Amino acid sequence: MPLPYNGVCGRRWCPEICSCQWRSLTEALPEETEAPTEPPERPEHTVKIQVSVNCDCTITNAEGQTVRQGDDSGPEGDLAIYSTGLYGFCTGTLPMEVWEVAASDSFTLETTTSPSAFCAEIGDAFYAVTECTGVTRIEFRDGYIKLSGSEMTYKILTTSHARERQYFCITGTGTTEIEFPIEDVLAASPIGETYRVERCTV
Repeated sequence: MPLPYNGVCGRRWCPEICSCQWRSLTEALPEETEAPTEPPERPEHTVKIQVSVNCDCTITNAEGQTVRQGDDSGPEGDLAIYSTGLYGFCTGTLPMEVWEVAASDSFTLETTTSPSAFCAEIGDAFYAVTECTGVTRIEFRDGYIKLSGSEMTYKILTTSHARERQYFCITGTGTTEIEFPIEDVLAASPIGETYRVERCTV
C-alpha cells in the first residue's frame, strides 16, 4: 500500500497518495514523537567501579542510586554511567565490566552469582574483591570492607592506609559475615583466625 501523505486536501492520514495537485511528498509523521534522551550531565568528580562480566547483581551507592545488571542484560537504573569498558580478558582473572560513575562515599554489591568480583574507588583508595565464592553482598566504605554470604572464600586487594606503590592483600574464609575496618586489621596480627594479610608492592 502506498505510504500515507499529507496534503492540502485536509486528509491527514490518506491511505492512498493524495490526488490534490499541491500534495506533499513528505511522509506523514505521528502527532507525538518521542524526544531523544539527553545524556546525563557529567559531575565534577567521577570514579571507576568494576563488576565481573555476566554477574547478576545490583550496585547501590551512598545516595541510594542503583544500577542493575542481569546475567545476560544490563546495566540499567538511576545510577548514571558515563563511560564503559572491559578489563581482564586473557589475564587469568575474571573479566570485568568497567563503569565510570559519580564519586560516592560507599558502593554496595548484592549478587546471586558465584564466583564473582567487584572493585570500586572511594576517595583516594581502591577496594577490590577479585576472587570470591559464596559471597552475596560486598560493601565498600572509606577504610572499611564487609562481606556477607555463606561458606565464603575471598581475596581482597586495597590501597587504603597503604604507602605509595603498595597495597594490601587479604585472603581467607568466612561462614556468614566478616568485617574489615582496615586500620584495625593492619594494627592486629597479619594472620587472623580466618584470614591472612600481606603487604604487596606494585
